[in-house]
Amino acid sequence: MVKDSWVKLRNTVERWYEGTNKRKVIYDVYTIPSWTAPLILAVVLGAFVGIHFLYYALPAPLTLDDEVIYPHRFIAERAEMHTRNLTDLGVRVGGSPANDYSAVNHLFEELERIAMRAGSAAHRMDLEVQKVDEGAFELPFSIHNVVLRMTPSTPNGEYSGHCLLVNSHFDTMPDTVGGSDSAAMVGIMLELVRKLSSRPGAFRHCIIFLFNGAEENYLLGAHAFITRHKWANSVKAFVNLDAAGVGGRELMFQAGPEHPFLVRHFQISVPRPRASALAEELFQQGVVPSDSDFRVFRDFGKIPGMDFAFHTNDKINYELYDVDAFRDEPAVFYDFLGWFLILYSSHEGVIMNCLVVAIGILVVAFCLKAMSYKSGLSMMELLSEFGVSEAILVISIGIGIAIVQLLAVILDAAGRSMSWYAVPWLLFGLYFCPVLLAIGTGATVYIHYFKRDLLSISHRVQLFLHGHFVILLLALLVLTTMGLRSAYILLPASLFYAVTAFASGIFFHNRRRSWLIIHLIGQVLPILFYCSQTHLAMQSLIPLSGRSGAAANPDMLMSLLCSVFALLLGGFLIPLVALCRHPRAVLSIFLLWMTITIILIITPVGFPFRESVAPQRYWIFHTQRKIHGFQNASYSEDSGYFLLSMDRHTASTAMSYVPELSHAQKIGEECNGDLLFCGLPLLSSRKHVRAPESLWLQGPPPELPDPTQLELLGEIIEPGATRKTLMFTVSGPSHMGIFLSPRHDLEMVQWSLLDHIPSPGPRWHDRETYFVSLSYGFNYHRHLDFNVTLQSPEIFRQGVQSLDIVLTSHYLFHDDIRTPELMELIEKFPSWCYVQGTMSSYESFIF
Repeated sequence: MVKDSWVKLRNTVERWYEGTNKRKVIYDVYTIPSWTAPLILAVVLGAFVGIHFLYYALPAPLTLDDEVIYPHRFIAERAEMHTRNLTDLGVRVGGSPANDYSAVNHLFEELERIAMRAGSAAHRMDLEVQKVDEGAFELPFSIHNVVLRMTPSTPNGEYSGHCLLVNSHFDTMPDTVGGSDSAAMVGIMLELVRKLSSRPGAFRHCIIFLFNGAEENYLLGAHAFITRHKWANSVKAFVNLDAAGVGGRELMFQAGPEHPFLVRHFQISVPRPRASALAEELFQQGVVPSDSDFRVFRDFGKIPGMDFAFHTNDKINYELYDVDAFRDEPAVFYDFLGWFLILYSSHEGVIMNCLVVAIGILVVAFCLKAMSYKSGLSMMELLSEFGVSEAILVISIGIGIAIVQLLAVILDAAGRSMSWYAVPWLLFGLYFCPVLLAIGTGATVYIHYFKRDLLSISHRVQLFLHGHFVILLLALLVLTTMGLRSAYILLPASLFYAVTAFASGIFFHNRRRSWLIIHLIGQVLPILFYCSQTHLAMQSLIPLSGRSGAAANPDMLMSLLCSVFALLLGGFLIPLVALCRHPRAVLSIFLLWMTITIILIITPVGFPFRESVAPQRYWIFHTQRKIHGFQNASYSEDSGYFLLSMDRHTASTAMSYVPELSHAQKIGEECNGDLLFCGLPLLSSRKHVRAPESLWLQGPPPELPDPTQLELLGEIIEPGATRKTLMFTVSGPSHMGIFLSPRHDLEMVQWSLLDHIPSPGPRWHDRETYFVSLSYGFNYHRHLDFNVTLQSPEIFRQGVQSLDIVLTSHYLFHDDIRTPELMELIEKFPSWCYVQGTMSSYESFIF
């Protein structure tokens, strides 16, 4: 019976196939030459190359000799001199003499010289060094800021008394002189002070230039100013200058909140703006593993501002008189090729997106009706064919994405992930081509080998284009419903296709090449836009994969990202392959490109790291570990090198150069033990996700001056015996960390460091954790007393464990105490490795 059913099914399919072949199929009276497709591909790639060079096409910098001709223009050569003078001071870690003494004195003296030589008497400049000895930003600190305020010498009727704050930082991470992050911004600010002080007219508002000395230390310098300084209350808006890389165009990647007038001024004032609401949402959602002073000014100062990377100037006019009057919803903002900025409110964005979706649906309906009229098919027949085309398109897209995800998995398993890190152009052949090949193959095979109706080939191609349009409209609707301002990324493709499809439906439907020409013209601006957005995404996200840890395969994210941009760039172009005389020859271009790329990946070209452009990062902590049992009933210690997981290849690429790495053990299972955060001297609790993939190499103990000490001063069980207060004193070097974790069923209800209990950090074995960073300034007494109160659902009893405490230390600028063994280990790494080596300690206690 099963056999008879199978025979009947086979006969039915054969009759259906033979019947479809017997129907007359209308072919186009033309097909486009096959060389047209490579030409279009070359134009798109040429546009991308042009975008790349446009990205680096910066204005010609003015030199000191040009100042005679342009006395009021920004002199880039002098700003560069300021930058070099600052970097010549060497590494400037917060709390080090180079930062808190040398850099502070240098900036103060330079600003004094600028003030004395000011070319205009219209301005009064007040200069001071802010030193904050103690405070609470969920951690104690001592930092130094250099602050300059510029006000009118004689306040006039227009002077508001309100200030614009311009901020950057002069401290650095360990083992770097911080040329880009952020000495370059400091140099820019010094030149701005010089130029603004020479302006003949007084300003309507004052300007405060904050050179903060502790940004890399958990944004302490900005917090010290905005919460403690006497001028802080007059600040009504701010501009934060920072760096997310080592060069390139500036990008405004955060604005507000709820003050779009700042973005409007950016739109008006800057000749070549670069800004992205998508970058803002990614940054604020934690996709980018970084932070900036923007958050401190926004959250603690409650003031609006803008966050820039490599930006040189901005201005604000009348809004500073009453900032609150211009409070509004967050804005949608993005630039077009850096030529101009597009700006509208979130509410307007929702209306615009919904309007485009509604119009798009009507355009598709109109085009299908016109196609029905031209072809002689009923509307139901045409809708059925459209549904099949849509299904083929969705399946093809799914296959394309599955292929690139599978490639990402295979390359990672073969140890060839991140092959694009130093050569981003490999991404096109690796992850763009498979998606485009899958879509083109699906459309071409269906159009040419499954002819079931009287539709022409051009009509069939248009059905696939309409299908891609519907997918974009659905995605636009979903993103808008989710409240994401970054839904704007789909607007250019949707809007321009709606216009050209409607125009073709009215005037050029099935008229030889006319509809095709209109369609291609309509794709020019969207392709330029998406080339720019693709370039921006690659420039921003590729460097992050070199410091995002080894836990996740970065090729999975990049393949997904490339798939999205492949759809945006090629979704309205790749179905046109079916119009070519030899579509298989055209599709073979993508297959060949993909094959060549894979071959290149397994050659030295695919090696991820390069000394000059893309070094591999290593951070080695020469560590002394001491483990104290409950009530010091047991004690153990060891030492070695902790290699923090920085990228997917931390454990493999340098092994042939550093034989010791073959003996290094992946932390892995040790994270399942009792030691808090795997027994590693982590810089903060948020680094714990990198711990399992990090390495531990046994080695000799480091020599640590001023070692950490933790002492229990007393223990008080309050009446009722359900609350217990533990009092501690801690001392040590300038950079320490305290990790605290109450035992199961216990809750921390009070501590002396703040007037409230902060939000807990990441849970550790189903226990709450809290992290305290202690950062002390140069020559400051490193000592802290604090207490912790715990709440128990039961009565506290003697001899019961209640709290785990880990005390860590980091000697971030003590190059002179590095052991010969550490230096010998670092020197073995190849030239394409950038190695940071620090001395650290980890000491665990149970109370």
